[in-house]
Parts: sequence; C-alpha cells; structure tokens
Amino acid sequence: MFHTLFILCVYLITIIMCNVLNPISKHCNLSPSIHTVIQLQHQRFVHNNHADVCIISTNNSTLDQTHPTVKALFISNYPTKLVAEKLVAPDSTIKQKLASIVLLDASGWEQFPVQQFTHQFSVNPSHLIDARFIVLVTRSCFSDDRRNIIQFLNDQGILNYAIIPMPSSATEPVHNISVYTENRFSNETIFVQLDDLDNLHRVYPNKLTNFHGYTVFMETSLDNFPYIISYTKGYYFGVIPVMFRNFGMQFLNLSFFYIDPNFKSNQPEVQFGLITQQDDFQQQIVFREMTGMCLLCPENTHRYFSAHLMIPFSVEFSILLGTMIICCTLLRLLFPGLFRFDPLCFILFGAYRTACNHNLYTQLLLFLFAILSFFLAKAYNSQILSLISFRKIHTRSNTIDEFIQSDYMVLAHQNQRSQFIEDILGSKLLSPEDEQRLSAKFGVNIHYHYCSLQSCCDANELSSVFQDEAHPIYTVKEKLVSDIFRFQFVANSPFATVWKRYFGWINDAGFWNHRLQYYLNLMRVSLKAPTPPLSEVLFTFEYLMNVWQLLAVGWMISFAVFTVEYFSVWKIFTNSRFK
Repeated sequence: MFHTLFILCVYLITIIMCNVLNPISKHCNLSPSIHTVIQLQHQRFVHNNHADVCIISTNNSTLDQTHPTVKALFISNYPTKLVAEKLVAPDSTIKQKLASIVLLDASGWEQFPVQQFTHQFSVNPSHLIDARFIVLVTRSCFSDDRRNIIQFLNDQGILNYAIIPMPSSATEPVHNISVYTENRFSNETIFVQLDDLDNLHRVYPNKLTNFHGYTVFMETSLDNFPYIISYTKGYYFGVIPVMFRNFGMQFLNLSFFYIDPNFKSNQPEVQFGLITQQDDFQQQIVFREMTGMCLLCPENTHRYFSAHLMIPFSVEFSILLGTMIICCTLLRLLFPGLFRFDPLCFILFGAYRTACNHNLYTQLLLFLFAILSFFLAKAYNSQILSLISFRKIHTRSNTIDEFIQSDYMVLAHQNQRSQFIEDILGSKLLSPEDEQRLSAKFGVNIHYHYCSLQSCCDANELSSVFQDEAHPIYTVKEKLVSDIFRFQFVANSPFATVWKRYFGWINDAGFWNHRLQYYLNLMRVSLKAPTPPLSEVLFTFEYLMNVWQLLAVGWMISFAVFTVEYFSVWKIFTNSRFK
C-alpha cells in the first residue's frame, strides 16, 4: 500500500513539474503556443513596441471551460482589455489606448460569427490596424467556414493574423493541429504545426513589403496644382503621381487608379483634395506644408516715373546742388568782372567754350564746374535709363500687411465672404454693388485690375501661367486663410500604414519639397519661350512714353520762350530803329 502511494505521488509530481518546467509538451494546452506568439519580435515599424492585449469574445465562448489558463496568461503578464459581445459605447472624451495584440475568441461557434464581430469592431474599435491577431476557432469552423473567416479579416484590413483550430480540451494533443495564415496579395498559404514553437514566427510575415500589383483607387478632384494635374485623359502629372510611381510602384509593387468624384466607377480607398469628408475615411496623413486661401493680384505695369525725371537725386544730393546754385549766384553778384556769364550755366549746361575770355583762375574754376556738370549729367542719364530698362519697377506684396498698405482692392464673391475675411481685409474688400458694376464694365478682365480670393493651388497655377503675359499676375506669399492638405484612407485600408511610413521618409529626406519646387519652377520656365541673347527689345515706345512726353513739353516750353524772346528782341530793334 505504501509502495503504491509513493508511485502515485511521484507520478503527480512529475506531471506538475512537466507543466511548470517544460511547457512545450505535446499534451499541454494552448498557453505555450500563444505565449510564444506574444513573445515574437515585433515588426520594426509597429507603433507599439510593448504588448497591449485586447481579448474580444462572444457569449458563446467556451474558452474558459476548455482552456482556462489562456486568459490568465494575458491578464497576469500584459495590460489587457476585455471586450464582450454586450457592448457599452466608450467615452468619446477619453482617448482609447489601442492594442497591438488581439485575441479573437470565436470558440463555441460552428460558423464564424461575422455579424457579431463586425458590430464589435465598429462600435468599439480597440486595436491598431497592423495589430497581431490570434483567432481561436473550432475545428469544424476552421474546416468548413475558413473562407468566411479570411474574408472577414480582409474586409477589416487585418493582415497579421494566425487562425488556430482549438483543441477540444487542455489535455488533447496538439501535435496534429496546424496554425494557418494567408497573404491576400500573393495568395500564399502558410501552415505551421501548433507545437512547433521554433517556427511559429512564419505565420506573421511582413506582408506589406510587396503588394503584388494591388490597385489603390484614389478619389481626387484632379486639379490641385502642383500636387496632381490631369494633363491628358488617363495621364496625370504632379508631385503625388510621381511619388506614387517612384515609391509605390517600384518599392511596394503597387498600382494606382485615379477616380473623378463625379464619375465613380470603383469604391475609392484614398481621398485627396476633396471638400466633403466621409465618415468611412478615418485614417489620414496630413501634409507638412500648409494650403488655404491666397490673394491673386495683377501686377502694376504702368511706369509713372515722371517724379524721377524731375527729382532724380536724393535729398542730401539735392541740398548740395541747391548750395552750389546759391554759391554760383553769389559769385556772379560779388565778382561780375571774373564771371561775365552766370556760373550756373557752366554747371547745368556745360557752356565751357565761353570761358576762353577769362583769366587763368577763373578758367580753372570753370573747368571744375565742367567736370561737375559731366558727372551730374551721367548720373542723371544712368538713373533714367535704369528706370526705363528695368521691367519690374513696382514691388510685389509678400505679406498681408504689405498688401493692406498698398492701393489694391479685393474682389470677393458672395460665397467667399465671411466675418473672418472681412475682419482681415476690412476696407480693401469691394462691396457687392461695386463688384456687380465693375464686372459689367470689365467682364472677365476684371482680374487684371483687382485682386481676387483663390485657393492657393489655383493661385499658384494661374500666377505661373500668366507670368510672362501682357498682364502678369502674382500670388501674395503669405496665406490669407491657412488650411491643410491630407490623404484620407478608409478605416480598413492596409495601404495607409505603409504609405504613412514612406510619406514620412520622403519628407524627411527632402524629396517631397524638391519635387514640389521643381513643378512650380517647371511651369514658369516652360511658359517662357527661350530667346537668344540681346534679342529682346528693352526700349519700346510704351516704356519711353514718359520720356517722349517730357521732350514734347520741353519743346513746347522752348518754343514759347523763343517766341517771347523773338518778339521782345524784335520790339527793341524796332524801337531803336525809329529813334
């Protein structure tokens, strides 16, 4: 009797030590395999490097009865959230922490409960899109309803999953049970024995390195310069198509199809540049550069430099010139014998040829006056020529404050008016009555006379197109109203995670900004026809109009003075003749 009891105690101790020290036994429950899956090295780009677990179950779950240690394994070692079938809507004011490991408990179901899990995922989302899923199903469900399980996971955008057909009890051997996963892009199927702990990592390959020609449908307005522009039917250029081709197609083996929102033929996965937002598009990638509303203004090409013709010098030099005039007048009055003619004539008109009748000292002084006259004339001529030859003699407004100080007025349509716009622009806004009156007067050419509110994409495109036209327009660099551009992805898009990572790399490396500036500069250069050197006419009649007017006025004044002088001399001569 004592011998039998001793053997029984040794047997029980052996079983206990086997469960404690050797969890890889083929007769133990699911805990060793699940524990191995949790301990697998996370992918390099998973958001959470630590394991936050979420256990999602239904009312029919038999996990606690058949494998009671599984949940205890999670709860005792990791932060765990339990989600039951009877849901309570989470508090929207509290930011929910998303899990990186999800145990999807479908035990107790002969067919996979798609509706229950779909409802749970929509009401209480509790996991990351790239979380690691462990799906527990019955053997009959795995063999008969596997396609529905995989279809449900694909519809939810879940890629990292392992489907485990559960043993009926903790004592059932697991050496004949296989863990299953599938790559939706390559259609590759992977089976690993449940007790092969060294190879369980094979059920979680990185499926986002090669999409195998997966097509991403992007809905866009096709008119967001320089991001995306429809050049011809079926061909698009801009920053986004180039980046998609260079990185999406070459590195990820993706293909892209652009959808016009007015003619939807397929369900879009990505949206860009659309005003209306849909609830289904919950994932987003925000651009680092800002957009919004900008001021598009015509450039003032009128050359009013008559003031420069009459007052060509600075205030300091004008004071010096006035001092010299006073000195010349005093020299003429104080020394009439030395200066038989007005010295001011020598300075302004260079009449040095009359100085031969003067003495040496006077000639030296007059020679200095002639040199001064030479430099004054050259400085005057060079400034006038520079004003004529420079194409842009009016500065453009770069900030809103500079625009407010200018004499431009803003044309704003009724749908563009808001209290915010009126507070910024104030008296610079044309009234609706003036807008109607000026629109009737100028028609479409009203934009050549008044500034307008445009989206920054349209403003950049229009200012590039009309850069070298007869009526050039430009965009004020500072935005009037700031906004953001973003990619919006459907909630279950597998492409969103990988593109967010690549988008960050592209911006950090400077490729995005380089391509952005390239298209802005390319538009300006391509619109300007190349001209050979020295073939462009600078001095046209339009540019010299003020000079011609000045000459005409000067000739009229000279003719009037000559006429008065002629009649005065003729009258003096007549009077002396009769005397």
